[in-house]
Amino acid sequence: MKNYNRFDDIQDVQLRVYNRVMLMANLLKDFGPDASIGYAGLFNDSERKQMYIMQQYILQKGTKETKKAITREMEFSGYDAETD
Repeated sequence: MKNYNRFDDIQDVQLRVYNRVMLMANLLKDFGPDASIGYAGLFNDSERKQMYIMQQYILQKGTKETKKAITREMEFSGYDAETD
């Protein structure tokens, strides 16, 4: 398994978990289930549970709405979560 980012440097838990889930989805799409499962194996049970919950939220609300909800309270220079 390559040294994929775990996003441990991100302080906000929701954003960290969202990034992990999006990377896992991209690995599945680009490299297949073995890569996605391998990435999930980098995390402990508690972290995988967080990822599962985020996946379910994304399935229910959609990616755009999830990103908007997670970044609602954050300030970004030159970035608008509503349009990006």
